[in-house]
Amino acid sequence: MEARRQRINMEKARRHHNSKLLSTALNAWSKYHCQHQRNKVMKRQGLLLLRLKMYQKFFEQWKTKLQHRQRLANQTERALWHWSLTLQAKVTPASTFLSYIKTSCSIPFEIGILFYNLTMLSTSQQLSP
Repeated sequence: MEARRQRINMEKARRHHNSKLLSTALNAWSKYHCQHQRNKVMKRQGLLLLRLKMYQKFFEQWKTKLQHRQRLANQTERALWHWSLTLQAKVTPASTFLSYIKTSCSIPFEIGILFYNLTMLSTSQQLSP
């Protein structure tokens, strides 16, 4: 009887010990698995952040180039507009040019007259010498 009780107690102790070993191993594996998952997520987030920064850099470069192209187009348009006005001033008679400025230009009439006078002044100065 004593041997049987001792064997039962030994079996209980063995099961308890195995349970504790299994629990310890499972906790260690669970901890490792969580750390591994966390590292994977952090690595993925790091790659996403680098990609986002690269996209932002390229977008800023594109935006800068776009603004430069738009500014260049505006300057070209303005230069062509001024060139056409001076060309019209040289080609058309004064009355026709003034009536053109009155009717079709979006600038006020006084500015047109000033511009016409300045053009005529500059052309007369160029002819003087």
